[in-house]
Amino acid sequence: MSKTKNLPESVDFTEKELINQSTELTEDEKRIVKSYLRKVDIRILPIVISIYIFSLIDRGNIGAALVFGLRATLGLTQSQEANATSVFYIIYILLETPSNMILKKFRPHYWFALIGILWSTSCILLSIAKNATTFTLLRGLLGAFESGYAPGVIGYYNYWYTRSEIGLRITLLFFAAPISGIIGGPLASKLASAN
Repeated sequence: MSKTKNLPESVDFTEKELINQSTELTEDEKRIVKSYLRKVDIRILPIVISIYIFSLIDRGNIGAALVFGLRATLGLTQSQEANATSVFYIIYILLETPSNMILKKFRPHYWFALIGILWSTSCILLSIAKNATTFTLLRGLLGAFESGYAPGVIGYYNYWYTRSEIGLRITLLFFAAPISGIIGGPLASKLASAN
């Protein structure tokens, strides 16, 4: 008995499938792909890049905060200041890979919403920290929650874009770094002068 007995007769096993090879699209197919990419870019990129800009501002604003009075307000020693600054990056680096593994278990919109809410909460709590220990712990939590975003977004792009289309979108994502510097510095200065 043949294993293909239950398959429809229209299935042709003589054609070889081309794997990892691009095919030439017709003009109509190219137009459809271009329209699709425009819609996806308009819906995904502004949100993803905006959130990444806020993420970069969150992690980089400690320098301005220390200059504008955080050191004196919390009574930080040099070692406590170094701990509060570096704990973010240590935890961030350690948790990037595990957070991507967790992303595979959840739907991306739930995962990004969860870590966004948690890192926003830790930022708010940083503003009411009363001592160096609490501040350092909250900076560590901020690093833990933000560690899932950038690598997760790069993995998330694979849901929407082909390999040849991802490069430009990742470049646009990383343009958020200089933009966050342009926005974050003056914003920190303005907030400090308001007090």
